[in-house]
Amino acid sequence: MAVYNAELYLKLAIDSILNQSMSDFELIVINDGSTDSSLSILNSYSDLRLKITSQENNGAAAARNVGLQMAKGQFIAILDADDIAQNKRLEKQVEFLENNSEYGIIGSNARIIDQNNVFISNSNQKIDWLSINKLLPVNPFIHSTVMFRKDLLDETGLYQTVPQFEDALLFLDFSRISKMHNLEECLVDYRLSPTAISRRSRKMMSYTAECLREYYFMGSLSVERVELYVEMMKSSKVDKHMAYYKLLAKKYLWGTHPDKLMARRNIYKLGLKGIISPEVWLLLLYSFLPKSLVLKLYDFINSRR
Repeated sequence: MAVYNAELYLKLAIDSILNQSMSDFELIVINDGSTDSSLSILNSYSDLRLKITSQENNGAAAARNVGLQMAKGQFIAILDADDIAQNKRLEKQVEFLENNSEYGIIGSNARIIDQNNVFISNSNQKIDWLSINKLLPVNPFIHSTVMFRKDLLDETGLYQTVPQFEDALLFLDFSRISKMHNLEECLVDYRLSPTAISRRSRKMMSYTAECLREYYFMGSLSVERVELYVEMMKSSKVDKHMAYYKLLAKKYLWGTHPDKLMARRNIYKLGLKGIISPEVWLLLLYSFLPKSLVLKLYDFINSRR
């Protein structure tokens, strides 16, 4: 677990691991130069399974690499500091890897929650290796759900220190040497928050897909690609919150658990700035249509892309 200024959710994340149904593990936490109370929260624990190391702020990928190098176990599981693992997450993934030697990495579906711990929807990940392989180079995993064999790193190396999609690059490296699988069950609560939403815009997702294709087919990323990605990541706090509420509205409109009232509430939170957007007016219109019609329109729009 890499931690940077995660005081709001850190205790929930730590407790969800320490209270797992299986107890034979080490929880390695790298405090990546936090300036809030994250380190104090970590130091409040006396559980001997918790291993804490601190460093100057160097980014999530670099922090995770420190953890990978410290890890002693046969299997490595990842959890981001604002997410929550279900009680049997480790047990079920260890069981899968022990019983399926041809698979090197296992993920799962996730319950998507908002910044206030309110349930939004369930993810719908590809499950079997054939479906995942067809999906590549699109990232087949939710990062906080993955567990993999440590010895895969002997062939692929560690996370690359690129912004935001270092996990997807590592998984593409894994795909060249191992089968991959997702458990259908939701084993993690995955949190959507405004601070991480800038990379979810349509423009950012399209450019991320270009980067992954380049890496998948060429085996590397150009410096120019990475520099442009960093520049595109810059957005204002207002823009991030706008994107956040629009994303929540969409999740409530056509996710696994539609809730038109919650969709409308998030649309209203966009305020005056949202009113001038045709997309927001369209979302508001959707929120008054029957669920079946909304889903048909969603499928039609996706089929035309």
